[in-house]
Amino acid sequence: SLYLTPISSVMGRVVDCVQPDTALHALEELLLTYRVGAVPVVDDAGRPVGMVSKTDLLRHVRDTGTTAGTVGDIMMALAFSLPEHAPLGRAAALMAMEQVHQIAVRGSDGTTVGIITALDIARWVSRQAGYLY
Repeated sequence: SLYLTPISSVMGRVVDCVQPDTALHALEELLLTYRVGAVPVVDDAGRPVGMVSKTDLLRHVRDTGTTAGTVGDIMMALAFSLPEHAPLGRAAALMAMEQVHQIAVRGSDGTTVGIITALDIARWVSRQAGYLY
């Protein structure tokens, strides 16, 4: 059930996070290499401070014509995050309410341990309905 299944059973484990001072060309390489749409932005302790997406990077390149700059220049500075034991329904509700497609997931120590996406939730729902993807 959406009320009982914890985010940790559905989320993707974080391949990599970036910090606000990460160069945009390094972000571009990360997004392309791992074929992800967004990555969490973390502080020195690994706690979420924002999110940065392909859309953020594309908008910056369109507006400036370059990948010069840092993640801090383009990231969404509001870090939507949930603890890994939070139920899937809470993640879905937060995404719908805030109109975001991904949320950072925090471990018990407050560090970023994963990311839950709208696609992760859609896949889970399809499996529960007996569909394979």
